[in-house]
Amino acid sequence: MQAAPYIAAEAKVRTKQIYHLPVVLAASAAWYLGAIWHSQFLFRTRWLNAIGLNPAEVKQIVGLYLLLSAAVCLLFAYGVAWLLAVCHRKGVLHGVLMSALLCGTVIATGLYGIPRLPHDFLVIETGYTVLTILTVGAIVGGLYDQLVMRLRI
Repeated sequence: MQAAPYIAAEAKVRTKQIYHLPVVLAASAAWYLGAIWHSQFLFRTRWLNAIGLNPAEVKQIVGLYLLLSAAVCLLFAYGVAWLLAVCHRKGVLHGVLMSALLCGTVIATGLYGIPRLPHDFLVIETGYTVLTILTVGAIVGGLYDQLVMRLRI
């Protein structure tokens, strides 16, 4: 008995789709949250004292820091969206869980350097990290396929 020939049209490929608009919204929200969190109104002075920088030194690196932080926020939001797509999940709870999983993995891989960081710096950044996990997870998970217009033909 001979097997039927393979026909490409019969193969079902299950694609994992990432919706870009929720990712960009989540990354923007995380970046703005960081800008507020590290502003002069909240923790800038304490943060600068913890890492040992003065305002003049910060002015020299602010452009690079803003660009790098925006890239990290975007990369993190895409990572959460990718985890949701791979696991075929959506919703605020799943988004927050995937966000926490990704953040925990990143922290665990860099654990060797954490004890050397100043305590105040760790406290400030831990607060920002928790808010970012909740924000990115809720936006990416909650809006996972809500902001996409489907074409009907």
